[in-house]
Amino acid sequence: MSNLCDNPMGSKGSKGLMGFELVKFAFPTAGALEPGFERMGFSLAATHHTQDVAPYRQGHTNCVFSREPTNVAGLFAAEHAPSTRGMASRTRNSYGCSDTTVVPQRVRRVLSTLRLRRTNTAPLDRSFLMKYVSKLTACLVFTCAAVLPTIASAIVAPLTIIAAPRYPAPTGNECERTGITIPETGPIVVRDNYGGSTLLMVQCRDIILALGRPVVLGGDIWSSPTFLLTLPNSCAEPDAVFAFHASRHKFTGQLQERNTAGIFHMGSRHRLAQNFADNWNNRHFTFVQGSELAPFDVPVCAHHS
Repeated sequence: MSNLCDNPMGSKGSKGLMGFELVKFAFPTAGALEPGFERMGFSLAATHHTQDVAPYRQGHTNCVFSREPTNVAGLFAAEHAPSTRGMASRTRNSYGCSDTTVVPQRVRRVLSTLRLRRTNTAPLDRSFLMKYVSKLTACLVFTCAAVLPTIASAIVAPLTIIAAPRYPAPTGNECERTGITIPETGPIVVRDNYGGSTLLMVQCRDIILALGRPVVLGGDIWSSPTFLLTLPNSCAEPDAVFAFHASRHKFTGQLQERNTAGIFHMGSRHRLAQNFADNWNNRHFTFVQGSELAPFDVPVCAHHS
């Protein structure tokens, strides 16, 4: 029986690979890659009703852009910057090619789990392997060369992405929705606030930061209001009680240690951010008095009525 994958690029009469079916890109920010692909002739082919995933197509060439922050592709992009997350090949006989093509052990385990039917047990042709590797390498080089100019403008160092998670700009009423009242003049006093939405609190922090006024934190400051400690003009009353912990996803309940640590890196109090990442960034509450925050660059201020 002849080798079902004798020609990896699928010339006339071949039963093997027929090129790439799709290439999947992962990046955290919308608009980073789409304009470049549109200039190359790609257009949006469909929309997903539950996820921020966009397929683009030009003829028989498919590219999938994943902007979901919490799926596998989103976590990969947050750690490695915008990148190619995966790809799929088109073949006329997926069952035969899965047995004759050398694939990583990890992929073999997946294929065995799916119980794919074995149709060919012919020994591996090493010359075929070298042709496949060389052509696959050439395809990757051309793909990278086509999208590299667009990706280069969007690439940010991984640590920067971790340190400064991006949230939508505030609209003006976020502080009111978090229970924080901003007086017309004088310091902003936040007292006995037990938390809520991480997004709203970060947006409220941005509003207070733009005002540039002193912020006094007193009483019980639990969960998300502790983000206000990253403001350069904030201080803690000595008898205030702060409760630190890692935030959770609104819908799944999954811990988001990376995002929470990144929020504490927004300010210039690096000792506070580092201590949070090392000791307080977990599912359990850690209670700390205001007087104990002085070693972490947090000023201790007098009680404000």
